[in-house]
Amino acid sequence: MCVKHSPSDLIATKSILVFFSSLAFLLSWLLPNHSPPWLGFCQDSFSFLGVLLLAFCIRGVVRFTRFEVFIFFVAFIPMVQWLGGVIWFRGDAVVCFFYVFAFFLSIFIGRHLVEGFGGSQRLLIYFFSLTVFASVVAVWISLRQWLQFGSSLWVVDLPPGGRPFANFAQPNNYASCLLLGLVGVGYLFERNRLSAFVSCLLAFFFLFGVALSQSRTPLLGGLFAIVWVFWARGRVRLTGWAVCLLFAAYSGLFLAIPIISESLNIAMSNLSDRAGGGARPMSSTLEIIHKYHIISAQISAWEKPF
Repeated sequence: MCVKHSPSDLIATKSILVFFSSLAFLLSWLLPNHSPPWLGFCQDSFSFLGVLLLAFCIRGVVRFTRFEVFIFFVAFIPMVQWLGGVIWFRGDAVVCFFYVFAFFLSIFIGRHLVEGFGGSQRLLIYFFSLTVFASVVAVWISLRQWLQFGSSLWVVDLPPGGRPFANFAQPNNYASCLLLGLVGVGYLFERNRLSAFVSCLLAFFFLFGVALSQSRTPLLGGLFAIVWVFWARGRVRLTGWAVCLLFAAYSGLFLAIPIISESLNIAMSNLSDRAGGGARPMSSTLEIIHKYHIISAQISAWEKPF
């Protein structure tokens, strides 16, 4: 017996899948769990779950492009390397396989979702709304870390003298997420989903969070944004002078954050401290050599126990 679903049922099912997929992606960005030996296991698992949930939204004929087929076969290269002895441990080959396979799934599912939603505009509105929300929460977490509020189950503790990173475990990743949130604000502003006043408030809030990370990654992104807006002048609502003003505001906040931290008696590393760490590469090299000899001794003991 064949059960036919009405279009409204299919739309409701797709909406539920998109909601739970968005929740999985949100958790992958905001979860504080970073436990060795695999620091990003929880985050990567939720990202993979979000991709799999989106796969159930695909309806109709499934087609593969040449690039997708190429990436699919590339995913099996680590397994072939393990069989050939190039990769020693099977677990390393399996992990590499799943990461490249997830990349294949993301491209394949994304293309079919664009076709299923009748274009990329609705999908981009969903995606950028999610990134804006995630960026707001991330800045709130980084403010708790910077102001040294009490530890919480949902917030990673900031090491003494460290830079705020929200729950990303790395300030550059946190800054990249906020840059994506800024792009989301610009896109939603262009689509008349956000007013100019709300867009300016969110942009300044995100820029303050980026400045807290003291990351140099946004400097290059800001220069590209200025060039792109002047190139697209007349086709977008956002003006080049507005982007220049935001870039100037970020530069001022970047220089002011260490001064504000010092006035509030908050220990925080600045650009000169990170540039002057000359002894760290040598100590890291010695640590690698030391660990190499330990691992070599263990392998020798396993191969020749007597």
